[in-house]
Amino acid sequence: MNNDWIAVFEALNAVYTDGAFSNISINEAVSRRKGSRESFVRTFAKGVIRDSIRLDYIIDRLAQKGIGSIKARTLVLLRMGIFAIDRLDSVPDHAAVNETVSLAKKTAKGTDRFINGMLRSYLRQKDDFAPEKLEPHIRYSFSKEVFSLLTEQYGDEAFRIAEALNSPSEVYLRTNRLKADRDELIRTLRNIGFDASPSDMNPEAIAVTGSGIVANEMFRDGLYSVQSLSSMMAVKALSPEPGSRVLDLCCAPGGKTGYMAELMQNRGSITACDVYPHRLKITEAAMKRLGITIVSLEERDATVCDAD
Repeated sequence: MNNDWIAVFEALNAVYTDGAFSNISINEAVSRRKGSRESFVRTFAKGVIRDSIRLDYIIDRLAQKGIGSIKARTLVLLRMGIFAIDRLDSVPDHAAVNETVSLAKKTAKGTDRFINGMLRSYLRQKDDFAPEKLEPHIRYSFSKEVFSLLTEQYGDEAFRIAEALNSPSEVYLRTNRLKADRDELIRTLRNIGFDASPSDMNPEAIAVTGSGIVANEMFRDGLYSVQSLSSMMAVKALSPEPGSRVLDLCCAPGGKTGYMAELMQNRGSITACDVYPHRLKITEAAMKRLGITIVSLEERDATVCDAD
């Protein structure tokens, strides 16, 4: 059984079934499935999530009783199979079908024949779902409301924006300056086989490719975090300084919380809130890994006004 595909399934099942954070679920799946290729797993899983609306549209039309008749695990597998056929150039169509069916035998027993039939039906009818035959919001995998808002505000530019949002983003690391120097970290990453380079957009950011980025001692010791460049830039716009008092609503999983604390040199205070206790535990674990002590976690609902 292909460990890459198992890891992708486990990550996606956690996202779709349990409402898990995608980055965390991918990291955990890669750590569990030794030997899986992190870059492949991340690209595959993130791609399926981005493409969910289009994939579900196809599945709904292929299934005799519609998508509502398909159980959660089977639906995850079908999304994976169709995405692999359409988007993974390194995986031939027949291999995409075979891998998905093999995975079904292990993770959703009794569904392999149904999945095999659905994917082979898609291969026969693939031209019916060509991009030019789909409504724009389905083609770009946006809700109708969101795509309408884009077109109202940006006109024809909305298509370019949608295309860009569907393009896989680079993986960036955020140097934890409480524990590491960016230049030294880049040298160490290169020495152990990663392609790492500094970002001109952010003084803590490192663009990186390679597998095992969250499965090594440097990550576990909190020398860096995986975070998108856009998330880092949002924190930079806030510009928290040492000694600041910050209220962070909807803090989980803690990426921006941790970055604010690092910029504050772990001096001052951050009250980090989330409505879900289990998400606060994720944030707490992130702060412990990073060596941050100024964050106070509170279970609060940001939609409820608290005069205190």
